[in-house]
Amino acid sequence: MSEFRAYLKKVEFYVSYYNRKIQKLTDENFRSELTTLLTSADPSMHYFKTVTMNYLDSSTSNGSVLKHEILQYFQPLHPSGERFYRKLRHEGDNAISFMHHEPSQNVIYELGFDYTKYRQYIHPAATELILILAGLLIFVLIGFRLFFLGTLLNPLRRLLEGVRQVYMGNLKVEVPSRVGDEFGHLTWAFNTMVNAIRKSNHELNKHKNFSLWSLPQPFL
Repeated sequence: MSEFRAYLKKVEFYVSYYNRKIQKLTDENFRSELTTLLTSADPSMHYFKTVTMNYLDSSTSNGSVLKHEILQYFQPLHPSGERFYRKLRHEGDNAISFMHHEPSQNVIYELGFDYTKYRQYIHPAATELILILAGLLIFVLIGFRLFFLGTLLNPLRRLLEGVRQVYMGNLKVEVPSRVGDEFGHLTWAFNTMVNAIRKSNHELNKHKNFSLWSLPQPFL
């Protein structure tokens, strides 16, 4: 495993190295300069060298066009499982590729799909996923609003209305209580306080009336 990782790092280093070297070659003598460069290439680049030389023999391009085509073989090694886009030889003919490193076999695989066909395959699935996520988001927003109204706003409004009624002098008000939550305890405390005020007010009125009747009546 460690040897394979070391090999991958070595390949990545030489690919980046020769990528920079090829970019510096002149367009006018690119074919001959590239052949000279590949002749003295490091043994680790044997497969790159073979593929590149075969491409040179079969390609009719020259100059900057040929350089651009050759540089496609000298791209940084992508991590295993990461999706990336690869430009093919023909303009507009692109592919979606995935790299897979198999340490047990010391093999690197690259799996590619035609970009257009890949989009035709992935688009319906992506659209369906987006619709599911949108529906879930709407459900969460509506559910949260109903939950928010039921557990916070409505109890708070009832409690504030009770306070307003007491402020206006209505001591017969009683706010409906929800047992088991914070607002339920707060409402219970409010109702208890109003009942206590009402009883105190009633006792005070009784004592006031009793005091008035107990005073000596004036003679006419």
